[in-house]
Amino acid sequence: MTRAMISSQDPLSELQNTGHSLIVNSTAAYLAVASISSKAALNATVLGTSVGGVASLLIPDVDMIISFFQSIIIFTFAIGILFAYYLPLIPLITWVGAVVGYLMFLFEAFIGSIFWVGAHEMPEGHGARKQVNTQNRGIC
Repeated sequence: MTRAMISSQDPLSELQNTGHSLIVNSTAAYLAVASISSKAALNATVLGTSVGGVASLLIPDVDMIISFFQSIIIFTFAIGILFAYYLPLIPLITWVGAVVGYLMFLFEAFIGSIFWVGAHEMPEGHGARKQVNTQNRGIC
């Protein structure tokens, strides 16, 4: 996998392809494990009626192994989603954050300045403060 990513011209495309293949392979593996677990449960019920206690001894071990493989498959699926979708979108996420920050700046500049001027008005109602060295703080 690493050698293919180094030899490629576009490492981001290779990262996405690797993520997509991890998603597809982990989905196939999850379906295979689910099929095996359903067959094991079916065999346990059939064997449980004919053999007796032997099948009940084998079932906890099969369930433990299946749950172990399912946890590995889910982790592989999460890594595939990270590679295929999240990592290629980091520049877009950064850009959207910058645009939102700029819009917040504009909101503060145009709307917040109105409140700032209003907060520095004189209580007497004579407009904005004309005396710079006064001790009162206006409406604030």
